[in-house]
Amino acid sequence: MPSPQIIELEKTLQNCSSEDKHWLLERLMQQLGLNYQKPNLVSYQQEAKDIIAETISEVLTLSNDCEEEVWQKFNLASARISSQLNESDFK
Repeated sequence: MPSPQIIELEKTLQNCSSEDKHWLLERLMQQLGLNYQKPNLVSYQQEAKDIIAETISEVLTLSNDCEEEVWQKFNLASARISSQLNESDFK
């Protein structure tokens, strides 16, 4: 069971930003002697934006009566983005 100080710290961390939590995680990993690599979130976000932009361009070329194709392209884009996330694992 965690100590009262850790429980209080956990409550405090709930109100902290992601950046603060990443910073703290990095410091804790260093103290524990574990390897920590900062997630490459910017790269993942850019890949996702590129996939979305490509999909929008494809959808814009379709005729107006192709709702099913639009949803297929949307689902494919979602799958590609999910795949990129799994492959990169933010590394």
